[in-house]
Amino acid sequence: MRLFVAAGLPSSVTASVRGMRQRLAAHDASVRWVRDESLHVTLKFLGPAPPARLGAIEETLASVAMPPFEVTVAGVGFFPNPRAPRVFWAGIVSDGLAELAQAVDGRMTRLGFRAESRAFNPHLTLARNRGRRPIDAAFIEEAEPWREHEFGRFRTERFALYESRLEASGAAHTRIRAFALDGGVREA
Repeated sequence: MRLFVAAGLPSSVTASVRGMRQRLAAHDASVRWVRDESLHVTLKFLGPAPPARLGAIEETLASVAMPPFEVTVAGVGFFPNPRAPRVFWAGIVSDGLAELAQAVDGRMTRLGFRAESRAFNPHLTLARNRGRRPIDAAFIEEAEPWREHEFGRFRTERFALYESRLEASGAAHTRIRAFALDGGVREA
């Protein structure tokens, strides 16, 4: 199993992103969009783990407790940069999200997962380049008006453990279990 921990998005943010995607559709031949149901903010990528470890992972994640916090999804950009773009993303603004990512990383490191070596850079991956070519210049130009657009604000009260499966059409994500920030487990 390939696992990761992430915060989900409300349908209002997903709908706002979908609206942008529809407006960029005429110029999106060089990108493969992330499916609506797969949009998330990664807190920690765990990587491969045997199913036998799920119980310990879930129990440890359930111990994370902190107050709910606000998240704003705003602006777009490209990784690694606009001159050689491979990923199209939306920005995330939230102090609480960084705190949550740090708590998750610390707990997962104690379970034997590799500690994060890079600073937490919250973002919402919207699309990836097709094949080995960078995202084309026409798409970058059409995305410019969205550079400072706000897609929405929401209150985060939970996060989840996901499984990621690589398929021909892109990665498919399945939520395994959701965890309330007040230190409990939620199925939904």
